[in-house]
Amino acid sequence: MKDDQNLEQKLEGIVEQIKVDVSEKEKDLFEKAKKLYFEGNYGESIECYDKAIEINPEYSSAWNNKGNALDEQGKLERAIECYDKAIEINPEFDIAKNNRRIVLGELNEK
Repeated sequence: MKDDQNLEQKLEGIVEQIKVDVSEKEKDLFEKAKKLYFEGNYGESIECYDKAIEINPEYSSAWNNKGNALDEQGKLERAIECYDKAIEINPEFDIAKNNRRIVLGELNEK
């Protein structure tokens, strides 16, 4: 029984270490994606956001910003899907809600 508890504690420690490493990697990818976005490299920016989302599918800011990059590429329906995902993850994400409204307006203008 004691060995089981020790193993469980060790596993919890390993999981916590992985979370720290993943969080740092997510942050690095997110920052790289933002830089690429502001340089006008929307495709590469989306690739970085996708990698961050692959690590953490609940990364609402990455979903939102991916939507922004897709909007810049004129992929409005896909942008809305990203905003929807960001809002699903974080229902209080007002920026994603606003971005979604803007893109819906762009779609209605077509």
